[in-house]
Amino acid sequence: MGFPGNDEDRLEQLAAGFWQHSGGLLDGCVLALDGVGIPICCPYKKDVERQKEGGFAIIMLAGTDVDGRFICATARHSGSTNDIKAWEDSDLCQYLEFEKGLPEKYFFIGDETFTNTNQLAWTWTGALSGCF
Repeated sequence: MGFPGNDEDRLEQLAAGFWQHSGGLLDGCVLALDGVGIPICCPYKKDVERQKEGGFAIIMLAGTDVDGRFICATARHSGSTNDIKAWEDSDLCQYLEFEKGLPEKYFFIGDETFTNTNQLAWTWTGALSGCF
């Protein structure tokens, strides 16, 4: 997985970065999540279940710190998969939603693709304008 969930010092460092950069609005945030389609060359037909309209891709779901540095990432799905499906199949989702491994005072942020929970908050365009 790569996420430092058991390292309290690292979590505090990540949270401090989001807190400082947002002027205190993101108190406890330790990860920003998003998915992106990475274009790939056309695979052989025998290797493809579905083709995304317009080409082939792999979905990478990544989490970054406040400076956009990768903390963790996964790329298990084809380009026809939406971000929420990639999220639900990820080790990080398992850790956060089912194992309840993240201490309660921390949370992740993502876009409206993700399900809003106590520890995964989604933002909207302009919600933090001027902060980033």
